Amino acid sequence: MKNKILTLITVLATAVLFYFSVSAFKNITEKPVRENAVETASSVRDTFTNCIFNASFDEINKWGLGTELHVGRNLARYSELNFNAVHSYDESGSVVYGYPNSPMNPAQIQNYQFFLDSVKDNSNLYGFFERSAISKYCYGQRLIYEVAPENGNTTLNYGFVYRTRDRGSYDLDEGRTVVHAVPQTSAPAGYLCKDIYENLQHSDLFDFRQNDKGYWYIKPVMKIPPNTPGSTKVVRIEIVRFDGVPLDPIIIKAENFSDTGYVFNYTGLNPELKVLGGTNSTDLNYGRGSDENWSQWDNNCHVDFRVYWYGECEVWFDRIIVDDETANNLFNPLTQPAIDFRISQEAANFTNIGAMSSFFVDEVCISQYPCIKYVFDKLRGYNPQARVSIAVTNYLNIHGLKNPNPDLSVFTDTLKPDFLQDDHNGFYLDQNGGMQIPQSLSGHDNNIPSSWFTGAQEYNTKLQNAIGGKNDAAGLNETGSLVYEILKTRSAAKGNMPVFNFHI
Repeated sequence: MKNKILTLITVLATAVLFYFSVSAFKNITEKPVRENAVETASSVRDTFTNCIFNASFDEINKWGLGTELHVGRNLARYSELNFNAVHSYDESGSVVYGYPNSPMNPAQIQNYQFFLDSVKDNSNLYGFFERSAISKYCYGQRLIYEVAPENGNTTLNYGFVYRTRDRGSYDLDEGRTVVHAVPQTSAPAGYLCKDIYENLQHSDLFDFRQNDKGYWYIKPVMKIPPNTPGSTKVVRIEIVRFDGVPLDPIIIKAENFSDTGYVFNYTGLNPELKVLGGTNSTDLNYGRGSDENWSQWDNNCHVDFRVYWYGECEVWFDRIIVDDETANNLFNPLTQPAIDFRISQEAANFTNIGAMSSFFVDEVCISQYPCIKYVFDKLRGYNPQARVSIAVTNYLNIHGLKNPNPDLSVFTDTLKPDFLQDDHNGFYLDQNGGMQIPQSLSGHDNNIPSSWFTGAQEYNTKLQNAIGGKNDAAGLNETGSLVYEILKTRSAAKGNMPVFNFHI
């Protein structure tokens, strides 16, 4: 057991993270040469996958390591440590390998193909590589808030649901579940819906891969009868700040509807239906406080997008879509073609090339699955052989969800990833004496602070506590142990994938 522990901590010291993953393949197959893109024989290699995670190109530049990715510089070391899989981050692209918002030129394509080939030729490693042209748009957030048939519902649509409906009946119209309100003297103006349950996704992550401080675009989906007089007031959208105070409402009149039938694009609105997610008094997250107060957000966050009906015309209200800036661009018909083209370049030029076993997307949130589905569907549409992997983590769930234990089927059912990985985030250093490195290790990076090291006994104790047992369960605002997360991920995969294996 001691040797295994030392191997694990070596991974951590070198690469910061390690993952347990679930694969949709019984065995990862060996990749064919580029001229023959059809996979044939299964690999006879072990399905126990020991993967090392590496820094992004941007970080390498900051360290002054030149233009070579960290993976290429350390292949011999990885083999010595018995890794059989390798990874690299790509947070924002680079001049060497291409940027997410610009088409790749032939040199950038050749550079990355050369990198993938060199990893394959000089090692026998599987590769899980992030490409920013793929991951950037997977990190876009689209929240879809539905209305339940009864008040007080907190489970419909994974909890992204309005808890209160004061006006209108719950009907089915054109295959949509809607709130249908008809003007009548016995039921005058009032709220069609308010009190969103899962409302933390707009406030949980500042300065992360996604940044909740940016603009949020509010898109109510509804219809009114044709030929309704243009001056008729239909609804007003009330954006409620984190601290519960409403911002100036936006009134939608009949003249603002851009088309007949169900629409979410309204013209001539003043102000526009968007709000900054920052912490100024006119922003959505005023009163949020610091990240250290996240355990109080469940009760303190009052973010809401209330829909008040004026009672002046008949209305069918379906739902509200709230997009961050990345999602707004992804689903905008004007910006979509350029994004699609970059995805097509990735699919055409890097699928099954060299060590590319899978395109990788790190630590996804439930707010991102509509964007991830769009990107994955496009990627697979351009090249059906493209493989994709996502990492999920309870660490983000407890920050961004009132229900910290969501059903992972939202990912497995809608995205059907080829690899589902669990990022435990349980082995790290903190001011309260979290995981450290045993002093017996040698040959480590001399830049590692001496405070990171500890005695073997203390290290073993902390490691065993972090691993936990099969009967552990995560409480409120708790991540849970490593074993707890592995079993949770395995359970989701077992119910949604016909064949799977765990990998580390």
